[in-house]
Amino acid sequence: MPEGFNISWDRVGRYRAGGRPADVIVDEPEHQEAGGSSEQSAVAELFSEEGEFLEDDLAEEENMPFHDRVMYYASFLEHFARMHHPRALRSKPVRRASSGPIRRDDSTPSTSASVRHRPYPRARVLSREGSHQPYEEDVVLEEEVAIGEQQELPSENVGERREFAMDSPPTHSPVATPMRLSECLENNVLDMLRAAMFIDRNRFSTRTTYKEFVQVAAASSITRYSYDGFEGIADFETYRTLNTIASQFFADIITAKMKLQDKKGTNITQSSSAQGSRRREFSVANCVQQWLLLAEEPFREGLDLRSTLQRWFPNPSQSVSVQAVSMFRFLLQKLTDPPPAIQSYAVRVSRKVGRDKNLKSLPEDVETFLIEFALDMLGYGRDEIKCPAGVQLDESRYFMLLGKTFEERHAALMDLVDQREEYKKQMNRALQLALRDIRVYTYGEVNGVRQWIKNKRQRRPEEQADDGDADALAH
Repeated sequence: MPEGFNISWDRVGRYRAGGRPADVIVDEPEHQEAGGSSEQSAVAELFSEEGEFLEDDLAEEENMPFHDRVMYYASFLEHFARMHHPRALRSKPVRRASSGPIRRDDSTPSTSASVRHRPYPRARVLSREGSHQPYEEDVVLEEEVAIGEQQELPSENVGERREFAMDSPPTHSPVATPMRLSECLENNVLDMLRAAMFIDRNRFSTRTTYKEFVQVAAASSITRYSYDGFEGIADFETYRTLNTIASQFFADIITAKMKLQDKKGTNITQSSSAQGSRRREFSVANCVQQWLLLAEEPFREGLDLRSTLQRWFPNPSQSVSVQAVSMFRFLLQKLTDPPPAIQSYAVRVSRKVGRDKNLKSLPEDVETFLIEFALDMLGYGRDEIKCPAGVQLDESRYFMLLGKTFEERHAALMDLVDQREEYKKQMNRALQLALRDIRVYTYGEVNGVRQWIKNKRQRRPEEQADDGDADALAH
């Protein structure tokens, strides 16, 4: 037994024979050694925090039958083991007896007139009604309770206070249905749950109304689509409906955004093409190849046309056709050796001899060389534009930059091809006019320097108005 535990079995068993009610707490006299057998000299002391044990006089202990004593001793020891079980020690202490009026059991005789409360545990099985931590040991062992009616308290969270325990988790607060789309968009974040609720509530009668709603959302500067709140929907049917609407709404917005971007790209391409067709300028930077003259005498073989034009400055206020005439006049003056040899040539459209029998047709390779050079100066010298059929367009970087889709790129390329053909006709006419002007020039010496001299007396009055350039295309 535990240290300090000494019990008189006769004294303990006397309660079972004496019939004292188990729920009555009686003040016991101060323990004194009573005369009699050696068993009656022990003192019962148990832990005070587990209840109280009532010690009475020992007058009737000898009258208890031996069988009753043994049965009660076994019951007491079983209860003692339960009270000092490790799980029981973790439980809350049982409420102590009230300090109110003390009742005395008249059915039990007492040999002492002075009584007082002793803090000893009661020698009977007590239920821990004051504790909210039930265990499987907390089974009422009263004789009045039948074995079949004994019930074990259900297990639960022993660390949770009952006043804070809830039968069901708190429900989520319902999301307010917005009245317009702007309420679903905040800080460039679109609330998909509220948007789905808005669409579900309105139930657009026509597809056109819904498309307008999608276009408004697509035109907005949305940076994120928030799906927060869907996990708080308890009803499965509602969750499925709103989630389906939100998914379709998201897909429609992305599709509308892509269409807007494609439309903007097409407009930019068309605007660039239209602007390019309206205004083209001669520039050496547009050339994509070397232009070295390869021709027989009297033409200067190996003449670099790009280097030659470094000292030519076009008039930006003039049209492309007038600038072309000025450029060809500048090149023709340096094309032959000696320079006056160029005056014996003419450009004839029919390739037949004209009125002047002394003029020769400009060699075809030289004529083509000059016209192609002018087109390259305008930006039409790429192989994709000159001959699209001879180029792998899907491998051409230039072709890929003409648009986003193949149809857009092909349409832009065909537009450039048409522009090139139109400018080619203009360059042919400009070369013809420039060579005619060179034939009326004279090549002589001025201040000791040989150079071309414009003979104004041999030119028509309209040619003299703008130094021979303004009326080049009038004839």
